[in-house]
Amino acid sequence: MNGVLVSASLTESENSDLPTALAELRALIQSRKLTKEQFDTTEFQALWKSVKSYLHDEDPSLVWIAFSTLGRMAEDTKPAKRLVEPVLSERLETDLPTFVRLPDGKDRYYLARSLEGGQRSEIVDIAYKELAREEVAETARRVWATIAVSESVSLTEFLQRLNSEIETVSRETDLRPDALCRRIRRIIAAIEDIVATTDIGPGDQLGQQLRVLLAGHLPHSGPNERTLREEACQEFLAALQKIIRLNFTARTDPECYKIIELMQGWWRPASPSQDFDSAARSIARLGVEMLLLFAKQGVMNKPLRDALVAAVGMRVINKMTSDLVASTTSLEESIAYWFVNGKEPKEERSVRAVEALSDAKLDEYVGRLLIALDSSELQVTTVERALNDVKDIMAAEGELLESALKRVAPVTQWARAIARTRRIALSPQRSDLVRYDPVAHVGEDNLKIGSEVRVMTPGVVKESRGGLSVILVKAEVELGNG
Repeated sequence: MNGVLVSASLTESENSDLPTALAELRALIQSRKLTKEQFDTTEFQALWKSVKSYLHDEDPSLVWIAFSTLGRMAEDTKPAKRLVEPVLSERLETDLPTFVRLPDGKDRYYLARSLEGGQRSEIVDIAYKELAREEVAETARRVWATIAVSESVSLTEFLQRLNSEIETVSRETDLRPDALCRRIRRIIAAIEDIVATTDIGPGDQLGQQLRVLLAGHLPHSGPNERTLREEACQEFLAALQKIIRLNFTARTDPECYKIIELMQGWWRPASPSQDFDSAARSIARLGVEMLLLFAKQGVMNKPLRDALVAAVGMRVINKMTSDLVASTTSLEESIAYWFVNGKEPKEERSVRAVEALSDAKLDEYVGRLLIALDSSELQVTTVERALNDVKDIMAAEGELLESALKRVAPVTQWARAIARTRRIALSPQRSDLVRYDPVAHVGEDNLKIGSEVRVMTPGVVKESRGGLSVILVKAEVELGNG
């Protein structure tokens, strides 16, 4: 169809030669004159028929501008949306022409909106291309991102295909490093929430594809302009932190933390700014928390710890792990030592090993004695009260009980002295309210991890190497409201 071309009455940025019907419809949309009553008029019906015909025009550019025009109309009013949606849905079930990029950014946005309901592979192809190629229309880019990810089987596939498209665009348009960096910044701003919170599976190489996206397309020296480098680092690290915080798989993937090391290389031989170091440490802290979760399960996740050390340095990681382990008592001693130091305790000779086993058993006995004495103190108090009542009328029995009670006190003092020497203490105390942790507590099978429980019988811990607390005897607990 060869429509008559006229100048549409739109804003200056939208001025372009359009077929009469499309220009008239756009003018109506802009002037807010589209109403449900108008849709029933003979004049509008004729206009509507002509507009719809451009969706099947032989000129691909007119097909795409018709899609965009209907996308504009659908966002004008609810009645307009109800009129447009069936037309778009029916058209999207048939083959689409060769894609032609529209010159106006708003047109590209409305085009993306008009294609959102389509399930054709051609639409997904367009979405990936536009996601990587878009220069200025960020609202359009976000819609293209939504379309692209909706048809992906995993985040890995989504990022892999996006990275491939970015590489193609960079090669075909000969983007220089700074221009490419600016483009990637805009792409990341459009997709970071999708990667952090989408419901689709992560895939097997999420961290690797994130590394490619954030640092792999740029040279090892990063952007040339210093201000751009600083701004890009802050934005990339902020996006990375959000993704690691909200996406469990990303938080456990060492490849995600290697991105920090790659961006540090942009500053060599100088050092990154304090803002960079602060952001990097915030990300590393999330990784250390995940490392602790593995350690509580008895797993020494060496690849994750090595990646964290490479990102922010061994001193920083050792400080973080030391601070964390000081607030938890649910780690085996060897695991706790590795968590803090990044290596397992050195093996001792067999004689020393036997001595260590004997020492451990002695510690347990001392701990259980403390528990017994803690319980007996309650009984002693009861006996003392009874003794005051009966010793006047039962002198012999009273004297015997009083003698026994006098022997309990020094036993308790000696036991506590030994316990202090061996750095053994009751923890948690009887009647304390704590959060249930099966590593540190024993109780009914129906107790849920993290639920509030009351301590019925104290547990015993020992302060070991490096200030680590090791559980000797688990506390017996019951539900806090029990």
